[in-house]
Amino acid sequence: MLIIEPISAITSWEDYEYQGHVALYIALKKIIDLLKNGESISGYDLQIEGEEDFSIRKDDKYISLHQVKAGRIQLGANDKFSFIIGILQNSAEFGCFHISNKGKMPADFISKTLEYIDMLENKLTQEVVEKKDMVPENKENDYIILEKVSGNNKKADIYSILKYVSGNSRDIKEIKLTISHLKKELESYKNVIEKKIDKVDVTTSYDSVYVRVYDEKFDNIKEIRQKVYEVVVDILRIKCPDYTFVDIDYAALVYDKLLLYMKERITDFHIQNNREGKCLLTFDEIVEQIAEDYHEKIDTVEYQYFQVLRSIRDAYAEYPNEVWNECSENNCIECGDSNTCNLYKQINVLNNKSESDKNQIIHNLILKTPQVGKSNNLPQDSLISHLFLNLLDEIKILELRKNNAYEAIKDGNKIYRLTLDSSYEINEFQKNLENELKKEVDKSILYECDVLITDRLCMENLFFNGGNINVLTEKELTEISGMTSSTLEKMKKNSNRSKIIRLINKTGALGELK
Repeated sequence: MLIIEPISAITSWEDYEYQGHVALYIALKKIIDLLKNGESISGYDLQIEGEEDFSIRKDDKYISLHQVKAGRIQLGANDKFSFIIGILQNSAEFGCFHISNKGKMPADFISKTLEYIDMLENKLTQEVVEKKDMVPENKENDYIILEKVSGNNKKADIYSILKYVSGNSRDIKEIKLTISHLKKELESYKNVIEKKIDKVDVTTSYDSVYVRVYDEKFDNIKEIRQKVYEVVVDILRIKCPDYTFVDIDYAALVYDKLLLYMKERITDFHIQNNREGKCLLTFDEIVEQIAEDYHEKIDTVEYQYFQVLRSIRDAYAEYPNEVWNECSENNCIECGDSNTCNLYKQINVLNNKSESDKNQIIHNLILKTPQVGKSNNLPQDSLISHLFLNLLDEIKILELRKNNAYEAIKDGNKIYRLTLDSSYEINEFQKNLENELKKEVDKSILYECDVLITDRLCMENLFFNGGNINVLTEKELTEISGMTSSTLEKMKKNSNRSKIIRLINKTGALGELK
């Protein structure tokens, strides 16, 4: 009998959070181990939702159940009981915890589970009554109250167990019958545990009979990604030996495609909302996604955009641990301020955009079309961290808007646009921008903003008159002082009408917008 209800892990997978990366890494590690040993991967799958955070199965039978803890680990007796019983009721070989380097693994899983079973068995001896039939001088804790069975209760609470096992029955006879079955099941679990630990010579803790802590520990997603890329390379060298172009950069592209595939599967499952179903990725289809030839994509502008997006993700993963920022939490997921953190919000918004939107966002950030094959024309992680991430963290009104640009509006109408431009001098910036404007018919990238936030450039007088960018002298400014435009539409109608844009660096942006 199943007594612990399967859980929904969808919410923590939707934004490619820590546990999603861990799950794929564990599946890929299992795949490469099988391949290296000459064993078949058919029949294996990764279960994304249901029993614990994720599970590894073979021929529909559970090998291992996994919980992922990115930060602090706080487990009550009910949590430890649920974990052990989940292993037993699914006949899994073991349960595994994945923790960060700073995480401290709780103990006493077995002893707490046995104590919890005793507590449940004592509770099940109480009389089942409707609330109206209670003896007035008695307390609710003296009974099993029928109405509470259909309510919302904490994990592994007696009422949540009765609700699940009885199928949310509200019939008192059915609940009494369920209690009778449940007593036998709990006693059976207790006997299995006691027999198991009696046969094992354990000098430290009985927990090791069922519970393991995974050897590799990761403090952020970037660390996991780096390990995953290595495994993807190894898989490709076995499955696709003719792919001479495989390296870590290529593996990063492949992994992101696999993540996208996984997200689509999870989203479809979530939409179907089938509580009895299982969200599964077979090892065969995972390898099929990895083995697809993405090489032609490397010689594209889109791949250059992907490289910038990859840098943003890597820099964001390390951001909480940067010595120069004011974050007090080591992991954004565990941070109590994540619901008010603009950076956390904006990264999630970016991750949930379509691929075409992401490309446009990156284009609007770097203000140029990158050259294929030239990685040195892309912003570095350090620039992304101290300019892009830091400003999103500190300036609450700076956000990704519908035009796929990061902007802040000051005084109701003045638009500040964030860039990842790293030009050292104004001439370099002008040249890059002029080249880009010759390619782009839509000049709104400049018409729609009043201030461009750059890495180091500060320039009060940047003049834009359609296709030309010029820095004006004081004399020229005086000559065009009367040439102003009250609305964006007037500017678009007359591309020769001038517009003056300011350039400010990070310090200037913080001073004016924070």
